[in-house]
Amino acid sequence: MEQSKSKVITRATDPFLSNKTSIVKGDKRAMSGRPKGVPNKYNRDMRKTWLQVFEELGGTDRMIAWANADPKHLSIFYKGCLMLLPKTIVGDEDNPITFLMKDAANSAREKFDAILNASAAKIIEGQIK
Repeated sequence: MEQSKSKVITRATDPFLSNKTSIVKGDKRAMSGRPKGVPNKYNRDMRKTWLQVFEELGGTDRMIAWANADPKHLSIFYKGCLMLLPKTIVGDEDNPITFLMKDAANSAREKFDAILNASAAKIIEGQIK
C-alpha cells in the first residue's frame, strides 16, 4: 500500500476557501492607511476654513482690536498662541537650544521703578501737586 503525502489545506492555499477579506500573515493589505509623509486632509481643510473665517471677520486688524479691548481677550489670545507652538523642540550639537528667562519679579520691579521715576520727575517739575 502506498502512503500519500498529506497536504494541509488552508485559506491561503485553496482558492475555494479563501475570500477577498481573509488576511494571511505577511501579506500587505491594499488599503493599509495613509502613506507616511502624506498630510492629513482633515487638518488641511480645517486650516483653510479657519483662515477663511479669520479673513472674513476682519483679519489681523480686527484681532488686534479684539485683543486690546479687554485683558481677558489678551489672555485668550496668548493661550491660543501657545497651542500653535510645537510641543517638542529639538536641537543638535552644532545648534543647541538656549533659553533666556527674565525674572518676572525683576521685570515688575523695573516697571514700577520707571513709573515711580516718571512721577517723581513730574512732581519736581511742578506738574503734579
